Amino acid sequence: MCVSAKPPPPSRFATALLCVSFVFIASGALNYGPFGYFWATPFALYATLYASYASRYFQSRWPLIGVVAFIAAGVLLNETIEKNPLVFPILTDGYLQEIRQAAGARGSDSAELIGERLRVTGVSVRGNGLSANPVLIASDGRRYRFDERDQLYYSYYQSGTEGKRSEFGFRPSGPVESPVFEAAGDLMYYPMLPFVAYHAVKDTLSRSLP
Repeated sequence: MCVSAKPPPPSRFATALLCVSFVFIASGALNYGPFGYFWATPFALYATLYASYASRYFQSRWPLIGVVAFIAAGVLLNETIEKNPLVFPILTDGYLQEIRQAAGARGSDSAELIGERLRVTGVSVRGNGLSANPVLIASDGRRYRFDERDQLYYSYYQSGTEGKRSEFGFRPSGPVESPVFEAAGDLMYYPMLPFVAYHAVKDTLSRSLP
């Protein structure tokens, strides 16, 4: 009976690249930006190929089973991320508080008038274009989008042929998203690093040259 020769052990470089792949796979699982898990796919493929080779070297299926289970858990987490209160703590008894500006006063907290309060029932991060800002779904059935200009959330509606936003903004009762998980998902923007570096160098040179 012919027995296939045992392959040589994986190199240190290949093993180090596997560890990097696990980091990017985890980042893809936690990324709720426009690309989701997509840019983690090459790392998932490499980890699978490495595990397949390791299974032949150790003559055991467990390395491959472990990697496949890790990837499957990452995909499942990414698909259910909108319902995860660890990623979006606003889902835990969070609400939106309407903020109205008092007449004749600007830029002061004392000038704010408190309006109605709406319970946050859900978060939507899918289909937001290139924006990674989560859309909050409130108990009135409306969706509220973040406006960076005044750091408030507004609902938008169609009026004839124009889209208009609500007159008053809403402030969340607490943090909408966890900064830890938000930072972990930022690794999925690695394909854009050359463009970011190019524009950074270009801006630096334009400021330094006469």
